[in-house]
Amino acid sequence: MVVETVNVLSSRVTHNLPRQEIHRHLGNIFSLRGFRIPQKNTYRRALELWVATPPVRDFVDALSVAQMERLKIRASLASIRTSTASRRLGAWRLPNLYEQQTSPV
Repeated sequence: MVVETVNVLSSRVTHNLPRQEIHRHLGNIFSLRGFRIPQKNTYRRALELWVATPPVRDFVDALSVAQMERLKIRASLASIRTSTASRRLGAWRLPNLYEQQTSPV
């Protein structure tokens, strides 16, 4: 639901709202006491990444990085180079990426 809402509001064909405005509106909805959605904070973080990193075209890419942060998934440099999200966000978005090694999944 959140992904589709962001896509419709940001689409040049439909509403063409600026990212900051979408972030503000969805933030207001997320703040409502009765609004419940699984991993609400992950969506908030994804919106922050999407707004703060204009080269990221798709909200889904920012959401993927936010989910990786939430799950504390650290990817190797080789897998980061092949990831669409990381190419758009930049490897600097994942803390200690170059220093930490991961075990195979």
